[in-house]
Amino acid sequence: MKRIRSACLNMTVLFDCRQAYDQYMEGLAHKRIPCHVVSEQPQKGGGWLVSLKKPYNGYDYAGYFEAAKERS
Repeated sequence: MKRIRSACLNMTVLFDCRQAYDQYMEGLAHKRIPCHVVSEQPQKGGGWLVSLKKPYNGYDYAGYFEAAKERS
């Protein structure tokens, strides 16, 4: 038998514009979902490429954000 002790999603998301990215982040804050932005880069044509980490399905995410902050 196995049990998941902690889990975290590493996501790379391409938003159409900065406003869409800001709305997504506001939605996470409103839902009280913690996340750590690893990088954000403007793209040609107005897009916005964002790499972030967020908890997966309510599992413990201990250690993931701290490790990401140490690398930044």
